[in-house]
Amino acid sequence: MSGSDPDDRVPPPATGAVAPTSSFSLWRATIRRGQWAPGPEHSVLVFMGGAELDLRHARLDPHGTTLRVVAVMGGVVIIVGPDVEVRCDGRGVMGGFGDLSGPPTTPPPVGAPPLHVTGLALWGGVEIRRQDRDAIPPV
Repeated sequence: MSGSDPDDRVPPPATGAVAPTSSFSLWRATIRRGQWAPGPEHSVLVFMGGAELDLRHARLDPHGTTLRVVAVMGGVVIIVGPDVEVRCDGRGVMGGFGDLSGPPTTPPPVGAPPLHVTGLALWGGVEIRRQDRDAIPPV
């Protein structure tokens, strides 16, 4: 007998987590639509530009998705579907950081984790909107 605990040889279970992802916009527009996976954490940095993150068809992490948004003299629009619960705690400094999505218009699936949006808008704006999945996204 080697004297080691048999549990030491068993690898830990896989969590299914992926690396954090990001979107960056400098003096331009960044648009993420359709089938994409923001991962458990997605960072957004906008400087004198804009970003649109359409999450209606995105594959959100089953354990929860956090968007960390910083907008400096620019704007970010986040679009969610009718059944996504949003938690927003970002701040605006000489700008706005607002959750305009309201409550889910259809009940979220059982056990569905909320989308957490946090960050800072400095002389810029961050806005969360709710739209039906088949609606044409804003321009």
